[in-house]
Amino acid sequence: MKKIISLFLVFLLPTVAQALPLTDNLVFTVPPGNVSCVSITLPDDLGVFTDQKINYTLESSASSEWDDLTTANFGTDDNNTVIVPICFFGQANETACTGPFTVTATAPALAFTKTYTLQVCSSTIGDVDIGTPQEPNDPLGNNDLFAIGFLDSHPTAQLGTSHSLEFRLESFAEQAFDLSITSAIDASLQTTRVTTDLFNPLVSIPVTVTAPATEGDYSITVTATMTECTGTSCTKQTTATLHVSEQQQLPPTFTMSLFPQSLDVPIEQPAEFSLQLKNGQTPLTVAIKLVEFPGLTYSMTEQNVTLGTGEFVSVPFTITPHDPNAFYGITAIGTSGDVVKKASAALTTDELVSDIQHQLALLQADPNLSADQKEQANEIADAWYTSYENAQYGSNLDQYGAVQNQLASLENETTEKLPVDQQHVIPAEEPGKGASNIIFSFVITFIVPIAVILLIVVVFVLRKKSPKDTPLDELA
Repeated sequence: MKKIISLFLVFLLPTVAQALPLTDNLVFTVPPGNVSCVSITLPDDLGVFTDQKINYTLESSASSEWDDLTTANFGTDDNNTVIVPICFFGQANETACTGPFTVTATAPALAFTKTYTLQVCSSTIGDVDIGTPQEPNDPLGNNDLFAIGFLDSHPTAQLGTSHSLEFRLESFAEQAFDLSITSAIDASLQTTRVTTDLFNPLVSIPVTVTAPATEGDYSITVTATMTECTGTSCTKQTTATLHVSEQQQLPPTFTMSLFPQSLDVPIEQPAEFSLQLKNGQTPLTVAIKLVEFPGLTYSMTEQNVTLGTGEFVSVPFTITPHDPNAFYGITAIGTSGDVVKKASAALTTDELVSDIQHQLALLQADPNLSADQKEQANEIADAWYTSYENAQYGSNLDQYGAVQNQLASLENETTEKLPVDQQHVIPAEEPGKGASNIIFSFVITFIVPIAVILLIVVVFVLRKKSPKDTPLDELA
């Protein structure tokens, strides 16, 4: 039987958002009073392939005010798969953010450890970023105007053989990107400069690698930098880990991933996605489907994909968003017999607006900022938004960076005078908080679902006895 730890939280509770993929340098929001989750599929997301059942330890350094995981042990089932959601609680303070914290996954039997760095903010403005925050006091200041990745991030090869990996970049902005590659082994890009625009958003580039004569895991990292752009959002990195052995090793069953993982797109513009399926040792058929999310149109319908031994298949599809200033979770489910796999991604519209709105909310909530300074912040944001509305998508990044700096300068006038634990960051867990968090987790896990079910029953009975989306907020 498949093993999905606490996954009912994701599907039963109306206050729980669909799970995002656990990714290094992930920053995301949780609505106040609600719950959002990240998920990790073991052993797939670690790139560890073994026929044996393996025990894993997951450990979070976040305060228990924020997440439901301190240290927990998980074991894979007979099909060598376990899906673990790690859930985070929205705080009453709508502008609260954690400091950077880590989630560490360890497989003691394999002497393997992988650490992810995350940040979480409590906010009514949905957003997700992947990358190092530009402003420590505003972790959501980055944007995902472009996405990069390898279609197969955990390829395998035999000693001394050559292989071609596929690198992808997607952006709906009319931009040029410089590419570079770093690796301890022989690896090269077919080109080092690519361009995108509204009508040609997706670029695919072969990466040629030669496996060395020594067994081991070798990293291949590609860096993409948006030209004529400054700031941390202008540069992204992605890494594939090539596993080299004398005999090619395959996972015991299929693995699954989505590209892109996080991307901002114009409203009503079909975003190009692909679902990657990589099979293991035994031929099989996988039933794939997307979990529908309101406000989106999907081109892919539920279908079966047949895979031979070691076969790699990429299934392309489009997703069209219909709402402005929106955040969507994208979830794909793959099933073959008792084996269930899940892949997640995020899609946003008007993320630049969300970033400015969030930064503005921080300033408006700052008790140390004067009324004149808050009015000045509103005027700065309003002027930028007028320019944004009339500009071509992705063309006003310099103005976006300038307004971020202007708003940050207002905040720095006050935060530099405050102790660190008052600068929009929740302090470390205080004694006694663990018990209250257990009670909260119990209420979220058991009481709320029962209450929801009872409410549905009452409404149904009353109806039987009877005779018979919000527009984009202004930045002011």
